[in-house]
Amino acid sequence: KEEVGNSIYYLAKEKLQEKKIDFQEREAKVLKLEDYEKYDYIIAMEQINIEAITRICNGKKEKVFRLLDFTKQPRDIKDPWYTRDFESTYVDILEGCFAFYEFCKEKEL
Repeated sequence: KEEVGNSIYYLAKEKLQEKKIDFQEREAKVLKLEDYEKYDYIIAMEQINIEAITRICNGKKEKVFRLLDFTKQPRDIKDPWYTRDFESTYVDILEGCFAFYEFCKEKEL
């Protein structure tokens, strides 16, 4: 909850700009139980996020995944907050996005 209301982290913005990826300013929000019913997928970065999301959603977890769960090597995304390695995080997220896209194509979503 400490991030609620915060914008995109400045080092993350720098990585997006370096990769020439357009983005809009965003504001961190709190996930609500209603979001579980509203969305088809709730995507997290790490297992600890999954556990928090599951608590918020009263134990429901069929729609909750880590982004890298869609890859051939499911794992947590490397957290740049601690490592300051935004390149590795970028590579993980890119891999996860491509894998999720392929998953959606296969399901015809």
